[in-house]
Amino acid sequence: MTHRSDTSKQFRGFADSSGCSYEDTQFQSGLIWHSLRKQGEATDTQSVLPAGLHIGYGVANMITSNAQLGEVEARGPTVTAMLIPEEGARFRTVSGTGNICSFGLHIADPSVIERDPCLREIAHRMRDRKIAAMTGTVTKRLEKLRTAIDPWFQGETRGLMLQSRALELTAVVAQALDAPEEGSYISPRDLRRAASIRELIDSDLSKTLRLEWLAEQTAIETRAMTRLFRHVFGESIGEYIMRRRMHMASDLLKQGASVKAAAAEIGYHPNAFSTAYRRYFGYSPRR
Repeated sequence: MTHRSDTSKQFRGFADSSGCSYEDTQFQSGLIWHSLRKQGEATDTQSVLPAGLHIGYGVANMITSNAQLGEVEARGPTVTAMLIPEEGARFRTVSGTGNICSFGLHIADPSVIERDPCLREIAHRMRDRKIAAMTGTVTKRLEKLRTAIDPWFQGETRGLMLQSRALELTAVVAQALDAPEEGSYISPRDLRRAASIRELIDSDLSKTLRLEWLAEQTAIETRAMTRLFRHVFGESIGEYIMRRRMHMASDLLKQGASVKAAAAEIGYHPNAFSTAYRRYFGYSPRR
């Protein structure tokens, strides 16, 4: 059996090597972790996942695979569940550039899984397929997991916040596996088409992006394009553009850029930018 300290050490070692923020806490003889990082270049890595039940929510651009268990392709918000055998499993992960968020829990002790109704239900449904990946509307229920926990919470209370998020993740995964939402499967072709829309948006966040122009550039009818994007990434095109612009501006401000310069970088007039920034984050860009 893998003890919490071993798993935590493994994850913390990766966090230190990749320069990401990372924290974890104990949960029902298991481990909860939360990490945020910016992937500056594409990577191709190998790692061993310890035995037990792994449940996670992530926002990334990556493919992770194991020859025996299968493959998960994530091109945005994705919820996963894995039941790893006793000997553990080696995974290959190919990651693209961009911001990566990872929140999850690992329970190694079978008796703990058996005692908890939600964990038991998830493990039962995973015995045959080993890996499940869910995208689209189910990820909307877990959006808060992509944000850092308020630094106001410290010590034991911070651990409780991580545990509350883990309970929410467990409940959503158990419900989704029990009653999958219609249309939750996404074909590789649709994943590629949705990724092309996102790449076009990311190529220049300072320009005015009209839906009609995006549809013309990607050769997808406007209504079909908006449905596809929401289905794959769990948010509308407008929501994605706003989120990317606001977080890009926030990063620039933290690096010392002026409000005027940050506004110009994402295509805003300074006054309109300040209003949008305050509405999005709840405080002014000058703060």
